[in-house]
Amino acid sequence: MEMQSLKNEPIELKITILKKMGYSSDGTFIFDSKGNLVVDPYTDEAVRIDNMVILQGSEIILDSNPLSLAGYFEDHGEVF
Repeated sequence: MEMQSLKNEPIELKITILKKMGYSSDGTFIFDSKGNLVVDPYTDEAVRIDNMVILQGSEIILDSNPLSLAGYFEDHGEVF
């Protein structure tokens, strides 16, 4: 599997991807289908669209930081 970074993509593309997944964004934060902030389960912080990561094979949205990524891989294994 090839990993594609969205880090340098336009915010409009990121919002379109989120909408296709059932999420929304105000341009800063990400919201679930009920309008609740998406919170990174490993840091307990709201996920910002400019620092989000969606791991291939998953619909879990995390903050792109070492703690969250390590926690995810520990819980789910590497999916690449």
